Amino acid sequence: MKQLTTQQLLIRISDNSLSFAMNLGGEEGICFEPYEVKSGISMAANLREAFKTSDLLRRACQKATVILDSPTMLVPLEDFQTEEMEQQFRFVYPSCEDKSIEMSVIPAVKNMAIYAISKDLKNVLNDHFEEVRIKPLMASVWDFFLKRSFGSNSKKLYAYFHDGKVELCSFNRTRVAFANCFEAENIPNSLYFILGAWKQIGGQAMMDDLYLSGKIDEREELTEELKQFLARVFYINPSADFNRAPATQILNFPLDMILQFV
Repeated sequence: MKQLTTQQLLIRISDNSLSFAMNLGGEEGICFEPYEVKSGISMAANLREAFKTSDLLRRACQKATVILDSPTMLVPLEDFQTEEMEQQFRFVYPSCEDKSIEMSVIPAVKNMAIYAISKDLKNVLNDHFEEVRIKPLMASVWDFFLKRSFGSNSKKLYAYFHDGKVELCSFNRTRVAFANCFEAENIPNSLYFILGAWKQIGGQAMMDDLYLSGKIDEREELTEELKQFLARVFYINPSADFNRAPATQILNFPLDMILQFV
């Protein structure tokens, strides 16, 4: 997992949120700046407005890393064909018809990630930075979960909650065995999708592991519900995993952003 260098700007973009982070070095350390998104205008327009008011955007250099919460399709590297990429993606995600289709290699899991970004949003980024590196929000999270799976013979299902969704994934050695994203508006929805994924990977109720992570509004209630079906349910605490690293001590700092700084 490649860490951002000091003074390199990180931009996180989802459907309804926009935030920035930068390691300013010295006593200032890592600064996290959520931006209050205005409803009724596009995320590209919100980002344009942010450049007028954001302290971090004013201090940013000419390079930026963008983590984008967008529909993403994983294709094993040995099966990937550049000329088929766009057609395959638009077939799976027809709602992204008017967007630019991009790709990023996820070397840890030996997959190519294909995803979509608004053309206007891409233009705003390119207008303000000489070098922009865009990658799916889950890229570093998949890498993190895969590393946690090493050296274990039990099956593991990982659930990452963010932006009203739950991202579920599991691995078979260094291969992705399951990866999908679902709406997680309430406990019944989350329970349904988690247990459905558990069944799909062939998880054993008494032997295998479920790991929860991210922002879960009713974590204790969800955990209790899950423990009626699964014996081994755990919550990933980034502070413990990374020995109380500074990035893990920032209030409301999402895991996908923390992973860029540890």
